Amino acid sequence: MVDMRFARSRIGVGGRVLGGALTLAALVTTSAVFADGGDALERHARTSIGQVNQTTRGIALVRTATDRFGDGDTIVRFAQTHHGLPVIGRGAVARISKAGVTLRADAKVESDLPVTTLPTIMADAAARTAERWSRGSASAADAHLVVWPLRGGGSRLAYAVLPKVPAGIPSAPRVIVDAETGDVLEARDLIRFARAFTYPANPTSTPTPDLLPIALTPGAKLTSDFIDSNNCIDNKTVRPVNMYGFNAKVHVCDMLQTATANSTDDFVYPPVDDGSPAARSDTFSEVSMYYHASRAYDFFRKLSGVADAQVVEDKPLRLVANLQIPSGLQSGNFAQAADPDRALEPFSNAFFSPASGGLGEIFAQIYGVTGGGLWFGQGPNRDYSYDGDVVYHEFTHAVVDKTLKLEAWHIDARGVIDAPGAMNEGLADYFSSALAKDPNVGEYASKDLAAGLDAIRKLDNQDKCPANVSGEVHADSTLFSGALWEARMSLAEDDRMKFDAALYKSMRENAGSGDLGYDDLGKLFLGTLATDLPAGKTALETALTNRGVLPSCERIFEYTDHPISPIDKSLGGFAAPGAQTVGLSGLAPGLIQVHAKITGKPAKVTLQFDAFEGQGSASPFGNATPFTPVVLAKFGQAITWSVKGGKASHDADATAPVDSTIGGASFDIPDGATDVWLQVANKGESDGAYARLTVAFVPQPASAPATTEPATTSTTSTTTTTDDGGCGCVTVGGSSRSSRNSFGLAALLGVMATIAGLARRRRAS
Repeated sequence: MVDMRFARSRIGVGGRVLGGALTLAALVTTSAVFADGGDALERHARTSIGQVNQTTRGIALVRTATDRFGDGDTIVRFAQTHHGLPVIGRGAVARISKAGVTLRADAKVESDLPVTTLPTIMADAAARTAERWSRGSASAADAHLVVWPLRGGGSRLAYAVLPKVPAGIPSAPRVIVDAETGDVLEARDLIRFARAFTYPANPTSTPTPDLLPIALTPGAKLTSDFIDSNNCIDNKTVRPVNMYGFNAKVHVCDMLQTATANSTDDFVYPPVDDGSPAARSDTFSEVSMYYHASRAYDFFRKLSGVADAQVVEDKPLRLVANLQIPSGLQSGNFAQAADPDRALEPFSNAFFSPASGGLGEIFAQIYGVTGGGLWFGQGPNRDYSYDGDVVYHEFTHAVVDKTLKLEAWHIDARGVIDAPGAMNEGLADYFSSALAKDPNVGEYASKDLAAGLDAIRKLDNQDKCPANVSGEVHADSTLFSGALWEARMSLAEDDRMKFDAALYKSMRENAGSGDLGYDDLGKLFLGTLATDLPAGKTALETALTNRGVLPSCERIFEYTDHPISPIDKSLGGFAAPGAQTVGLSGLAPGLIQVHAKITGKPAKVTLQFDAFEGQGSASPFGNATPFTPVVLAKFGQAITWSVKGGKASHDADATAPVDSTIGGASFDIPDGATDVWLQVANKGESDGAYARLTVAFVPQPASAPATTEPATTSTTSTTTTTDDGGCGCVTVGGSSRSSRNSFGLAALLGVMATIAGLARRRRAS
């Protein structure tokens, strides 16, 4: 007999939230249910999911993973398909205890599916379209039919095109092309860049090398069943590459294994990280990278309680040390980039390139597209593979890719937010620091960025929403990672590893969608902690609430009499992603809102700001409309956004384009209005940014001359204001300053321009 106990709650279905659905609080069965093994477990999980969400009936769900934990819990995950095609980001999950109790079941499925799976656009045409949006070449074999859910419900038959990029080029493009219209639904580079992170075994904190045991024992070379280590060696190889539809040749390094075990099966090589030519191919880098990656693998296995667990998508996971890039690539000099006699240039970063284009296990099962890896640069002053935190951080990105599959942007009631990407960075920071037992990240490799930089990010902080939100994922990660670290450190030492394990288990409980806000993932964590570590739930809930993450990250800045800019001056401005970046058609919502009190009886309210052109990854070769800021205004309450069928809508009272004569937009104030909320949205497909938001009120003509005066308010601002400080921007409709990021070919081909923006030193608490 099966004893079912239900509770009322709200379950997300097809991108929508349905009130009054039944959630399975506990489905109790006997161990006999599992007597015939995995098939019975799968049936049990399907039954649990069906009881929770009856819309899954008739939906094709394919089991993609069964994760077992040391405490006896089992998580069974499913991905949705439609006539054999993967429905990206949709699926279901059930967590079942050792006793057979269903502790949690959830599903996010799409019911509004394409009528036909026969494309109008052929695969080769989709591949040609994708080439214009990427640094890689693509053929029909790289275009894979999928069902692509739209934000707000509905879906399209589409091609997921994964252009090929030569090894040594830091790019992992994915372009989604509508299989009926040929439109580009999304274009993203899936590279996960990061900064250096410290831990006791790096040249700064532990300057004396030691012979240490390797967690995953290799053979004669640094290869095991789960990780494979390589060195980026310059053998003067030249390979063809297609960048944004243009064919070229580039000089790249070759992936070789240079480390060999000695007579005692040890890998012993001297460190060489002095900026010399020898440092660009030293074998110590390969050994260091393998050691730290194997330690990270062992760490997550211990969190799962399964000694031989595969914790990342790839088996083995490829690791590459000493990455350097073609000379001239940054400046767009193709002749120089193709010259094998020119030395490769330093690469001051590290990144994770996901398997299967970041589309999940079902995509890999159907198409066999794999090939994720961790890449570590050889910078001019520091080798990134020497720093254990860098390796741990990038490894965690691979773990997130297998579990949460976080996307880049999320849309909530207040607009767009980079929470998925920021939480990806925050989790990578958090687990790196948990492994290292140190909240400061990047002591060693940070010196590659600036000699006086003692760390790249610090988890021991008090960062909050909205003050620390800017739209840059690394900068926006610290309010989330800081909350996790704060909660962890408030626990007894014996409970901290349990806290880490509960978070990791939560990540594996995700039903399939990576479109999550800060609050969504926070609540997922709290649900697991409630059963596994109640003290941890209390600590994390308190930290998330105090930092403005719960109940939601509202992102409303109170205006006083100072211009509003990101709290970190180096960021320049708030991000304004284009419709192409966030996967919408039409208007892309803004990131933040500005609230101002209306005193007296002014006639108009004006929002002025500086705008930055040419931000983001959209190609400017005529393939995307430029950043086009528009201003929204609402009186009486905050602007609310909603999404349906891939289009965003809002309830603002008025929308206005930018008036070049005032560098902003002006709105009539209705009688009796006491408050106004203003937001900058983006009507273009390309990304942009804005800063120095200033609110001014224009008096009634009858009471005073038409002058502009600042607004006043009794509310204390939660932002840090900055002056222009030579940030380099284009004032909307005003005089031109130096552009923050030009539209030149260098900006397209130079990944270093992007990298430079990622090195953000976070404030100490």
